[in-house]
Amino acid sequence: MGMIMNKLQKQWENILKKTYKAHIADVDGNLTKTTINASSLESDVISLIQKRLESGIPFGICSARSYADNPMLINIKNDVLGPLSNQAIKNFFIFPEQGALVICFSKNKKNEIITKEIDLVKYFKIKGAKNLFDTTSRKALFDEIVTSLGLQNTLQYVGDKRYGFIAQLKEKEIIIDAQHQDKILYLTKKMSSYVQKNHPLFEVLCTRKSIYVTLKGANKGLSLRYFAKKYHLELGEIVGTDDQGTFEGVGFPLICHEAGFSTNIYEKERTYPFPVSVIAKKSGVDAWLFLEEHLKYQAPFPLIDK
Repeated sequence: MGMIMNKLQKQWENILKKTYKAHIADVDGNLTKTTINASSLESDVISLIQKRLESGIPFGICSARSYADNPMLINIKNDVLGPLSNQAIKNFFIFPEQGALVICFSKNKKNEIITKEIDLVKYFKIKGAKNLFDTTSRKALFDEIVTSLGLQNTLQYVGDKRYGFIAQLKEKEIIIDAQHQDKILYLTKKMSSYVQKNHPLFEVLCTRKSIYVTLKGANKGLSLRYFAKKYHLELGEIVGTDDQGTFEGVGFPLICHEAGFSTNIYEKERTYPFPVSVIAKKSGVDAWLFLEEHLKYQAPFPLIDK
């Protein structure tokens, strides 16, 4: 354990010497104290995000949630953007649907905040996007997977996502404890092996309570690619934070690079993400706040006068 801590401490010292130019953060369990069902962010988190934006640092919120009908993401948008300058507003983004979309913001001549939606799967021409299947096809794929793996009595189809679908355990009441998460992880690995062999255009990832089957590449990694292209940045200049640092987790594509940080779960054998929770001796939003207190940022472009 001592050798591992020494290695992490040296990595942390190198991290503190670097300068970062953007940040994309997962929401549940990373920016919130609870892992599910939060409805807003704490004031200290909102203030820190606003501080970054007013300093010219692009900041993105990345979530599995849909945007149009989700109170949490709407609340975050309203809380963050309310007092900001137009230039700061233009540097704020929400990446819903696991990063498959990006919502951009600006003000019109009436000083009203307006939004623009970009489908990042189409923007980056992810293979298979043109053949997006309908609900019937999604359910057919689900039925094939669970039947082939003998999981008909274990998993249920929960609903469509933009480029895939979500499944959960068939339980009357889902209690998200360690046993439940271990089972989800086991089933994710099992389904992933089947999908890789029989449907290579798709991938299988998981949250704490759900299994997410999606078009391969339609994940949180698209948010990093978008910032890199828009602001002419290297991936190592874009901080990615998520509380789920395991390879099968939906957050892994956001934090599996040299500027990726896990604020809770991580795998010791992997170089990335860096487990800030170990150094901070805190997890979730407390680890995130600790990280932000220590990182050094510089705006990717010179600030424009207000």
